[in-house]
Amino acid sequence: MKHLILCILAVFLVCDPSDGVLSYLIDDNGQVMEVAAQPDGSLKVELDSWPDGLHQLQVKAKNMWDESDPVPFFFIKGKPASPSSLGLIAD
Repeated sequence: MKHLILCILAVFLVCDPSDGVLSYLIDDNGQVMEVAAQPDGSLKVELDSWPDGLHQLQVKAKNMWDESDPVPFFFIKGKPASPSSLGLIAD
């Protein structure tokens, strides 16, 4: 019998490094937050504390002169559905 054990310590929204980026603007369903870029210009935002539900993001990179075009990203945070159709099989 095979078992899958999944251990997730934390969940982050990330992107690749980008030269000159100082921060990222994250629009989550109309609520905008500015997050400082990592030292290499990448994005790393912890999502564990975000509320459950649908998150429709528009993310922009920002430097000292301007903002990038937005990039869409969405995810649904919440607990999984309960197991269904449980039974026994001989294998």
